[in-house]
Amino acid sequence: MNSSTPSASKKVYCLMGPTGTGKSGVAIELARSRPFEIINCDSMQVYRGLDVGTAKVSQALQNEIPHHLLDIRNPEDPYSAADFALDAKQCINEIYARGHLPLLVGGTGLYFRFLENGYTNLPKVNKSLRAHYESIREQHGNLAIWEHLNTLDSAAAKSIDPNDFIRIVRSIEIYESNQKSKLDTYGSQVKQSDFVMVKSLLTVPDREALKLSNRERTRDMLSNGWIDEVVACLAIQNDRSLPASKAVGYRQILKYLDNQIPLDELEQLISHATNQYMKRQITWFSNEQNAITYSYMSSSIVRDILKQWFV
Repeated sequence: MNSSTPSASKKVYCLMGPTGTGKSGVAIELARSRPFEIINCDSMQVYRGLDVGTAKVSQALQNEIPHHLLDIRNPEDPYSAADFALDAKQCINEIYARGHLPLLVGGTGLYFRFLENGYTNLPKVNKSLRAHYESIREQHGNLAIWEHLNTLDSAAAKSIDPNDFIRIVRSIEIYESNQKSKLDTYGSQVKQSDFVMVKSLLTVPDREALKLSNRERTRDMLSNGWIDEVVACLAIQNDRSLPASKAVGYRQILKYLDNQIPLDELEQLISHATNQYMKRQITWFSNEQNAITYSYMSSSIVRDILKQWFV
């Protein structure tokens, strides 16, 4: 392997699946067996300071196995799927130049999709536009902005929760940049992937077991300083509208710190939000093309994946 290898012949190994399925642990074991370097594919792990609540791998493991696209943004900075696709492409080429193999790991399905379909030429985040709609939100609420999007691009609006301010404004940005719907904008940019995506998907045969595991993980995170982590972020930038503040768990802790919910309900509310997010991820990944599936509960995942990848 060397840097002169044509991009289209370069394999990108992918480990994807819903939250709580043990992807990071599996990835570490894979990287101990082959010369992998891991590329983060989690939209919240790109942010500095968000460690406990995003289940970011320890510094010791990062020292053992090279990791990329972790801690590359401050919590106040937006980071789009198009940004990821550009950054990941550069990482992949650099990893191959070192004679190693790239391993994408995470649960942000849109990031995998953007890299595979070549969506990189999308409009940049417009901070002034966001500030404008932030002002509208303060006066009239999220629903007014969602209704505006609905008049511009009804298909995009119907795919977004009316409370999801970031995604609503992003869809407006895309429309206003070229007067095309989000679907048409993406469709006009689809091209053959620069890489061969070799995809392994961790599936959930028993959702109740994963819900219980997620509840236990939430309890552990709260015991290990999750609330203190949010307080530390607020001390740097006290802004409830930051992109990172929308992450599951973080927004519930912010409500607790604002005395909107009691401490004794926090664990349950975070667990419920986590399971709702897990459900959405399962739905997304059920449409993933050409992915080989493995039960996340299997004791032979690492061995089975290596057999698939290196027959």
